[in-house]
Amino acid sequence: MANRVYAIDLIGYGYSDKPNPREFEESFYTFETWGEQLNTFCAEVVKSDAFFICNSIGGLVGLQAAVMKPQTCKGIVLLDISLRMLHINKQPWFGRPFIRSFQNLLRNTVIGKLFFNAVATPESVKNILCQRMPEAWRHFIPPALIRWFTSSSIPPSSCSIDPKYRKVSFWGTTWPSRLTSSSSHLVVLKPHIMYSVLVLLSLNPFDSKCYHDTSAVTDELVQMILQPGLDPGAVDVFLEFICYSGGPLPEDLLPLVKCPVLVAWGEKDPWEPVELGRAYGSFDAVEDFVVLPNVGHCPQDEAPELVNPLVESFVKLHS
Repeated sequence: MANRVYAIDLIGYGYSDKPNPREFEESFYTFETWGEQLNTFCAEVVKSDAFFICNSIGGLVGLQAAVMKPQTCKGIVLLDISLRMLHINKQPWFGRPFIRSFQNLLRNTVIGKLFFNAVATPESVKNILCQRMPEAWRHFIPPALIRWFTSSSIPPSSCSIDPKYRKVSFWGTTWPSRLTSSSSHLVVLKPHIMYSVLVLLSLNPFDSKCYHDTSAVTDELVQMILQPGLDPGAVDVFLEFICYSGGPLPEDLLPLVKCPVLVAWGEKDPWEPVELGRAYGSFDAVEDFVVLPNVGHCPQDEAPELVNPLVESFVKLHS
């Protein structure tokens, strides 16, 4: 029997609502908010427990949801989970004032919106996904700024969305026709456009290619990344998120997770290096750490022929 697969747009991202963050007394765009959204989605729409298939920042959301409501999550697949290198706990003390000042400059002045508008173009998206920074820039970009602008993600291509529930054909194939092990529900977490706009700002001077195989970067993918980021309110959410240097880290949540976890990582991921991610394989909940050869930050889209069998086996084992 086929599995039912959903992909949801986290509040503030993709085609979801984008409440103005300045209208809330406390921080609204947090992993706790998104974890609660995911659990509510499972309760009200899926009406069952589910597997969480997560990429990049989506991995933090999946882990947070599983910690908040363990009975909802049957298992988690983490694909190139974000290391959150801009988290306050990962910054040297002498770099923290610089990071805060730059974040506040973008968030609280017109510079942030001007910057956003300048990079939110098809040309910028494609260049960031495919190309390296010009050699001359490499000597002028501060490493702290590089790490800040590279902790982000790209949405999946080849997905058709049901407007009501965002139920999708996903990762280059219709999952219900491929994942035929048993009747299970899978919720796919791949943060959409606003994280993608953060990628547009990526200034990695060493290798800024999200996709190792650049033939996967089509005009359709570029448009999917760009269009929802131009919605009203999107820029405010983006500017709010780049100031979010707190909240949980993967290493905070993994010890608290009660369900099985599979970690897979693109060997050529330039933004979340596989060598830094290997430590996550040592946590008790993690059953396996799989390196995906010659794949970048978005293996589910770049190499579904590698990812889909992993997910299928994991779901079958724990259904």
